[in-house]
Amino acid sequence: MVRARLRFCSAIIGLAVPAAVMFTSPGPAQAAPRGGPALEAASPCGSPPFCKKLGSFKQPYKRSWTFVSKHLRSCVVYTAYGSFTYTLWRAINRRTGNVAIYWTNQTLNDPTLHAKVYVYSPKFRDCAGSRKVTKIQIGQHWTGYACSFNPSLSVSIPWGIGISAWPTCGTRNQASHTTTYGRRSAVTQFNSGSPAHIAQHVAAVPDRGHAPPPCYGVYAHSVVTQGGTSDSFSGNPQRVCLRKGEP
Repeated sequence: MVRARLRFCSAIIGLAVPAAVMFTSPGPAQAAPRGGPALEAASPCGSPPFCKKLGSFKQPYKRSWTFVSKHLRSCVVYTAYGSFTYTLWRAINRRTGNVAIYWTNQTLNDPTLHAKVYVYSPKFRDCAGSRKVTKIQIGQHWTGYACSFNPSLSVSIPWGIGISAWPTCGTRNQASHTTTYGRRSAVTQFNSGSPAHIAQHVAAVPDRGHAPPPCYGVYAHSVVTQGGTSDSFSGNPQRVCLRKGEP
């Protein structure tokens, strides 16, 4: 497997992404005290009781966009869906007593993008029955949702990482995958064998409340062709936030 790796600067801690898309993984396990239980290999923050695993979680997501092309008299509905899996840890600074939450093993599983084409009626301004177009290209793009949050990502083929336009933040580093299809009315880009991984993320727990969770952004890009005419679309990024860290 070919892996491209790119690190983004992050005010907190970056993330990392693999064949699926992944964000950064935790460091090696620390040695357990003599005579004590072995520390779990995935521990990113030391030994108990100062580092405690809160659990492993799976969080589905589903986001959609609608493109109305008057030039092609077509509507296209795009839906991105899949799930994140990750592990939560609670760490206590033994010197200061400050508490932090770690999100580790962050993996974007089977990030799927579906597009369905409908007939657009200018008279009624609505989208009716399905229609076939000559060609349709669809792509999904991922990075941190906030313009100031640039997670560390690593991906493998067919995904790529590069600097390109982001709808709300100018030019940014991002993970993306684009596919082109022939004459169709509906297409689906599955990535069951290409997950993504994100580097571990750390956030401090305030005196009251929860540690702010990492939030990732995804948007759909598309070019639709009908005969000798084409039209393009870039949806606004939508946010996918992981579970908040418990104090």
